[in-house]
Amino acid sequence: MLDKHWNLISTSKNIEKHKSILQEYRNSLKEGDITLLGLITDGGVGLQTGNNGKYIGVLENTKLAYRVKEQRTDKLFEFSSKNQNDIPKFTKKTGNNRIFK
Repeated sequence: MLDKHWNLISTSKNIEKHKSILQEYRNSLKEGDITLLGLITDGGVGLQTGNNGKYIGVLENTKLAYRVKEQRTDKLFEFSSKNQNDIPKFTKKTGNNRIFK
């Protein structure tokens, strides 16, 4: 799927250039179909959730999954090193204190 459609969505210019093809593709989708997120989003800034870590995932046991896990560990260590006093506030706000156990 990626090989077939990547050229349509690889840049904002390509998305704009191929918008009629992309719309036709979106219209052809049926409930239960699997697709690439980039094929069903519209706009030039990409996906903005406000919290990508909560809403976006990667396939388990892939190179990308291992890289994300490593990067998150590094980012968490950096955050906790710089913000020791903020960790209780952070965990209370997010409700996610298990990451610090």
